[in-house]
Amino acid sequence: MKLISARFKNIRLLRDIFIEFSLDEIKKLTVIRAENGTGKTTAMMGLIWGLYGSKLVKEKLYPLSLFEEGVREIPIEVQINFETEEVVTRQGKTVVNEKVYQLRRKCTEFVSGDGLTFKRSSDDVSLFENTTEGFKPVIQSDIDLIIERALPVNLKDIYFTDGDKALTFIESTASGSEKRLRVQKAIESLLSMKDLEALISNLKSVKHSFLKNIDKSDYAQKLVEVEEKIQSNEDWISSNEEELKEFLTDKNSLAESISKVKKGIEEQLKLGNKEALSNEINVLLKQQKNDNAMKENSISSLCGLLNSKDIASCLIHRKILPATELLKKMKARDNFPKQFIPVLNDILAREKCLCGADLSVKSKEGKEKRDYIHGVIDDSREVDLLNNRASSLYFSSADYTPQDGGWNKKYASATEIYFNSDINLRSSSDTLKKKQAMVDEINDDLLIKLRDQEKILEQKLREINNSITINQDEISRRKESNSYLKKDAEIFSSKLNKNNTAGGKHRLAEALTTIYENVFEKIKTTELQKVSLEMNRIFLSMIGADSGIDPKGMIRRAELSSDFDIRVFGPNGQPLNPDTELNGASRRAISLSFILALTKVSNVSATNIIDTPLGMTSGLVKSSLLENMIKEGTQVVMFLTFDEIKGVEPLLDKYAGKSRTLSFSGHYPKMLKNKPENYGVTNICECSHREFCQVCERTDQKNLVARVM
Repeated sequence: MKLISARFKNIRLLRDIFIEFSLDEIKKLTVIRAENGTGKTTAMMGLIWGLYGSKLVKEKLYPLSLFEEGVREIPIEVQINFETEEVVTRQGKTVVNEKVYQLRRKCTEFVSGDGLTFKRSSDDVSLFENTTEGFKPVIQSDIDLIIERALPVNLKDIYFTDGDKALTFIESTASGSEKRLRVQKAIESLLSMKDLEALISNLKSVKHSFLKNIDKSDYAQKLVEVEEKIQSNEDWISSNEEELKEFLTDKNSLAESISKVKKGIEEQLKLGNKEALSNEINVLLKQQKNDNAMKENSISSLCGLLNSKDIASCLIHRKILPATELLKKMKARDNFPKQFIPVLNDILAREKCLCGADLSVKSKEGKEKRDYIHGVIDDSREVDLLNNRASSLYFSSADYTPQDGGWNKKYASATEIYFNSDINLRSSSDTLKKKQAMVDEINDDLLIKLRDQEKILEQKLREINNSITINQDEISRRKESNSYLKKDAEIFSSKLNKNNTAGGKHRLAEALTTIYENVFEKIKTTELQKVSLEMNRIFLSMIGADSGIDPKGMIRRAELSSDFDIRVFGPNGQPLNPDTELNGASRRAISLSFILALTKVSNVSATNIIDTPLGMTSGLVKSSLLENMIKEGTQVVMFLTFDEIKGVEPLLDKYAGKSRTLSFSGHYPKMLKNKPENYGVTNICECSHREFCQVCERTDQKNLVARVM
């Protein structure tokens, strides 16, 4: 899929904006030059709403300026022209057809009298195919299918990228489990294996249904009880993993809102003589962030130590010592591993016993001996079960042998780091409170309002963080419980009477479920490895590394672990912490290389739309990062600020097939030089990264050429 053009009407600042995109195979980059606050993010949101509708964009679309004019009903529309390749099989031959469509999505938002709430009408969506006879409408039932084939909704977050949000995969403020969940979610979205997941789910339902028909004698009742516990845990885990994803989405949304409020506070503080106070608070906030990150990392280390087998070994070693000694004696007597029943069943399959006695079903003596052996089998079931468990305990007891002082030293070190970081955090927090108290004394209504909003949002964020922690802990606990329950179910299932047909069907369903789960995990592992290799290749190219040939190079490789961790390694395989040991440019490069690797492995040819991709970068890394993003993409659209453009103009000359500039009229006169015709709107002009005109000329621009109007 490639974008041809897009028109936005009444999408926030974009009252009536038309953008054309480059379709050139060589100059495949479209540059949209725009400063912060001019509508870059709004344009991305408008494209997402145009393609997928209100199910993915819940927040208001209408511009605040229209509401201020007293308008209560605001018509909103996005029109997107795109081309796509559709594969069709005719008479055994595969044909690829190139088609051009025009998508139109409309709605009306009704604003309340106080402007605080709104209601949105249902989306009115239509699709037209460009034919030799002009644009012809596509039937309503096919619209979603065509859009899904062109750009699957599960890949939305991969092809629409916010350069700053991309850092969420490695950001230091998120816990390790949160970052792993984000990476895992992106990988699973890439796979799009809904059919296989649905098949596994159906097999589990079929397996569970057989339990109702199992004869409740023998070990069946125990099997039913264990399976019901397993099913209950799986249902709970599935439901709460979805809830966890919603919590993480809400957390990101709150973090964005807090960031916007803080920026508003910062702007207020910079007025007049408040600038010095603003600078002091910013320094304290950075210090507090660093102290908090160190404290969180030490807490994670302590939690890991307190949840490790090492502490269990230290605590229970003396208590279980008599039991382990007994197990060793049993092992020495060759008590296990040993199971009677398989041996006796093997004897019954013969005509004669190993001792030569008659076991024929035709003779009286043989029948008596066979009945006796059957009795021994029934009597041995409990013994076999106990023997099996004793054997498992013996072979796992080595895991609980304490190491020489290792756990104590690690705990002491982590505790020291925690207390030191906590002292530093409290000190910086106290100082910050004093500075903020000085701000609160300022008689500024807007500042007070923003402070109140900040407190409310941060309280909500704390509540969500608590919910996330509780949810993750319970999910882990239930998964661990299921791993033990499944072992018991396996034992009970193997003990079922062979004549129990429902039990046989249950075992078959269990075997099929295991097979398909293994296949699913194998495919996930394979795709994970593909993404890992692509990410490493793109990342090393972006940062100018040479795969470890240069002995002075700090970064040698990057990978995705089987636990969905993004890892970076230095010389001699030394692991580097992406949160703290990579500079801003490298952190952005590893995040973007992960996203670009997903686009390569997905085999979906679509437009990469990236907002502020070059923030925190400069020099050769900035140029390399830009060139690699263009090289790896099919069609690339970049929203770039003036600062991002500085230093990469030659590359934009080489690769930019289309260039446009967005300017917000509200930036006059502080940033815009010329008085705009209308206030509160974003205007667009055809100026490239090297030009300016009456609309976009800025007060601080240099080395730009006036464009002939």
